[in-house]
Amino acid sequence: MKFLLKMVISFAVIMMVFGSVLGYFLYSNSVRLVSQTIGIQAKNIAQSAANTLNINDIDKVITHTKAINDPARQYSAILDMPEYKSLRTQLYSYKQTYGIKFIYIMTRNNQGKNVYVIDGFPLNYTGNDISMPGEIEKVPYKCLDQAFDQQKMYVGELTYDKQWGANVATYVPLFNNSGKFIGLLAVDIDAFEVYYFMQKSKNEVVLFSFGATFIAIVIAYLMARFLLNPLKTLTRTVKKVQEGDLSVRSNISSKDEIGDLSNAFDDMVSVFYDNKFSMDKLISELSKAQNMNDLEYSIISQVKNILKIKSISILDFNGTKLDFSNNKDMDAFAINATNNFLKDRTLKLQLGDIISMERGYLVFIGRVNTIHKLLWFDLNHQKISQRERLSLQMLSRYTSIFYENLILINEMSKKIIDFKAENDIPIWISKLFLQISENERKRLASDLHDEVLQDIIRTKKAISNVLDSGDFEKDNIISKLKFLENDLTNIIYLIRETCSELLPTFLSEKGITSALESYFRKVQLKSNININFEVFDLNTQLDFEETLAIYRVIQELVNNAVSHSKASDIDIMLKQYQGNLILYYSDNGIGIDLNEKIDTTKHLGFQGIQERIKLLNGTTSFRSEPGYGLEVSCQFQIRNILALKM
Repeated sequence: MKFLLKMVISFAVIMMVFGSVLGYFLYSNSVRLVSQTIGIQAKNIAQSAANTLNINDIDKVITHTKAINDPARQYSAILDMPEYKSLRTQLYSYKQTYGIKFIYIMTRNNQGKNVYVIDGFPLNYTGNDISMPGEIEKVPYKCLDQAFDQQKMYVGELTYDKQWGANVATYVPLFNNSGKFIGLLAVDIDAFEVYYFMQKSKNEVVLFSFGATFIAIVIAYLMARFLLNPLKTLTRTVKKVQEGDLSVRSNISSKDEIGDLSNAFDDMVSVFYDNKFSMDKLISELSKAQNMNDLEYSIISQVKNILKIKSISILDFNGTKLDFSNNKDMDAFAINATNNFLKDRTLKLQLGDIISMERGYLVFIGRVNTIHKLLWFDLNHQKISQRERLSLQMLSRYTSIFYENLILINEMSKKIIDFKAENDIPIWISKLFLQISENERKRLASDLHDEVLQDIIRTKKAISNVLDSGDFEKDNIISKLKFLENDLTNIIYLIRETCSELLPTFLSEKGITSALESYFRKVQLKSNININFEVFDLNTQLDFEETLAIYRVIQELVNNAVSHSKASDIDIMLKQYQGNLILYYSDNGIGIDLNEKIDTTKHLGFQGIQERIKLLNGTTSFRSEPGYGLEVSCQFQIRNILALKM
């Protein structure tokens, strides 16, 4: 569910609840106000009548009424009582004088029922709406029961029933001369018009609440859409960056939290975008290093370009103390401050960690065996910016790879020198290097002959045709030159492709996944072979040696499938699992018998594949039978996981 919809629904629910509560509150208060206003009028009438009527006559009639066992048969005797007639006449007089709907006297009989005693109607009235002495009130009224129970005056609420309509009743307690509670005098004022008005108002309030809620929802939707437009713009920008486009910017100018977030995001992306080009130069410079001194000199030069400062050094940390023997830039104060900072501390350094010192910063940029390489620089008490922090962290990833590569190169060089010194170079190494070199020469010659050379011959022939035709008209010459220009552009592209195959720098730029996908597209354009390629959980960036090894292994397997195995379908999977990278390859080609001696003119790549994976401390297994294709599984531990835990 989109955030805008969530906001509108949430606001709609809040408005509906608020509108309902507000409408109910207004209606309830209105009813209460009307009831109190009418009730006060009824109370005054009831109190006046109670003070005027003869309490002894009332007590006498109530006493006879309570004595009735069967009101339907015995109330006639009470109707003949002079006291009853007098009181009824007086009540009717009040009724006419004040225009009230009902005025009557009630009591509770011996069974605890609320019964009528005297109803204020004319003596000769025989209508159905008069209540006779002893008649029980069957409809329960809360205020009536409270007045009887507590023997206090109560102003009733606005009530409505089908028999008596809408009324507001007031109950005044009656006490005889000895102070004993004997009953209630009740006054009902007709509130039909008020009740009708209140019901009408209630409906109007409901309609108004729904209308106001709807309008509020529409306004909320428009406002939310307006307020969320910057956030939607930022979301689109994030998606484009996620797809790999680092040139985009959100350019949100709002002066609020979203604007601040946009500016921070644009600044972060610009760091990666700028570094995308500066890192190419960095890699080029670091690649020229032949030893540790050259490498560290190049690192310091690049950091100086990033931070625009001069005081920079690379220090060695063995886990307990720093080595300042090769440092010339740090003064005595900085050395003491750094030593004091690291003293009695156990540092669990991760690649790219930036440690703030009392004066300057330390950055972990790589490891050489058990020695941590720390970059130190002094900003003269200035804080490092977020842009500079990101640049240094990216720089540390590359420097760690070059440190590792130099170690591997030094180890390999030492082994080869030892072999040479002992005059004991294994024949298979010499043979392998020679055959690999010869195969690469053959492949390069084939590519140049089949593609580049043929295009050059065709271009030369086109030039000869122009010269032989003798047609040197300007328009014709321009047309021919444009055609030749397109041919030369294609030749340049082919030469660049060949150079990329020889030195695949695009692996560092694209990454292994994108590089392989691009390679598979080219293969499928040139051959009728279907390649299914899948990558699972590869969330760690491989170093260049690992990337190149995987690329070359897959390249060799695919070339074998296209040239020799007659395969029509290839399945390739890359998967990261528990710190290991797993490569699985299978095709439906003609297969080979692995138990027989392999023809090295066709399958020398198998040995090369094993050696490449072995250099990564990995393992390789082959499975194949004639007529059942080929399966290859390679696995090695990823060395660069530490560098990606930043």
